Amino acid sequence: SQFAAGFVTPGFVMKGKVSGGEAEGLFVDGEVQGGIDLEGGTVTVGPNGHITAEIVAREIMVQGRVNGNLLADERIQVSATGQVVGDIATPRILVEDGAILRGRMEVSSPSCAVERQPADVKVTGTARGMARAQSSHS
Repeated sequence: SQFAAGFVTPGFVMKGKVSGGEAEGLFVDGEVQGGIDLEGGTVTVGPNGHITAEIVAREIMVQGRVNGNLLADERIQVSATGQVVGDIATPRILVEDGAILRGRMEVSSPSCAVERQPADVKVTGTARGMARAQSSHS
C-alpha cells in the first residue's frame, strides 16, 4: 500500500506482536512471526511477504503467504499470487483467480463483530474459477 506507515522489507524477519492505532498501515514484503493487530488500519502482505500470525485489521490484502487467521472489519482481498492457510472472517472478500485458500471462511454483514467464530465451511483447492465450499450445516 502506498500509504503504509510501516514497512517490513524483503530479507527482514520480525518476531513478536505488531500493533498500531487508527488509520495505521503496514506493508510486509519480508517475514513476520507473531500477531498483527491494526484494528483501524490496513495490512498488505506483499508478493515476497510471509506472515505466520493472526492478522486483525480494518482491511487486509494478501499477495504473498499467510499462515494464520485473518479478521477484517471491512474487507479481505487475496490476489492471484496470494496463499492463506487459516480461517477468514470479514464482511467482504475478493479472491482472484489463482489464489490458494485453506481454512474456514465466514462472510457476514458489516454490523457483525469479526471476533465471531468462523462457520464450519471448508474451502479447498485454488480459486481457479470457483473454490469448492463444503458446509457441515447442509
